[in-house]
Amino acid sequence: MSPISRGRQTTRLETFVDAAFAFALTMLVISVDAIPRSFDELLQALKGVPAFAASFAIMIMFWLGHYRWSRRFGIEDTGSVVLSLLLVFLVLVFLYPLRLMMSGALSAMTGGWLPAEFMVSELAHARAFFGLYGLAFALMAATLLALNLRVQRLQLDPPISAAERTAARIEVEVWSILACMGAASAVLAVVLPPRWLVLSGWLFASLAVIMPVLGRRWKRLGTAAEAA
Repeated sequence: MSPISRGRQTTRLETFVDAAFAFALTMLVISVDAIPRSFDELLQALKGVPAFAASFAIMIMFWLGHYRWSRRFGIEDTGSVVLSLLLVFLVLVFLYPLRLMMSGALSAMTGGWLPAEFMVSELAHARAFFGLYGLAFALMAATLLALNLRVQRLQLDPPISAAERTAARIEVEVWSILACMGAASAVLAVVLPPRWLVLSGWLFASLAVIMPVLGRRWKRLGTAAEAA
């Protein structure tokens, strides 16, 4: 559904969050240490593009979540500022585990043709790595969940409309699913036996089925709310 623009102007909070995400994305680019000086080095650097693209897509997903919230409500009260700053903090913490996880997953899927930027040799380290990724993902999703939950409890002027309430409800459902997925991944990283540990990371692949299916329902809800 198209966002309902209560936030007519870009707030300082939204500008700060946008700048923080932009900075985080620049940290994901290839060849940050040195410019390739040969074709082989260039080819090796270009092999990092798929991991960058996957990481970029996930970061944009979280940015869009905050962008939609800002455009719909444009709130800058203390609670919203704290939650938005927490999101920025988590983005910066989440950055490198995300890139390393994506490079490792793509390396495994291509039989090593795409390079893995991080090697894990001990079981305890692998559990910590998967657990950190799942926890960071869950916390970021929970932050956006909290932003949309609190909107429904605030006394806004003008009062929140039925369409806006439906939009916030849809966002709550979306980020609840993502937060639970991240939390489940973190738990599985701790409890799964070694041979099945990789499933804590592959659990996120189920979102490719879950989100499109539920997306149809959310689209119907949004269309009905706007029509009403």
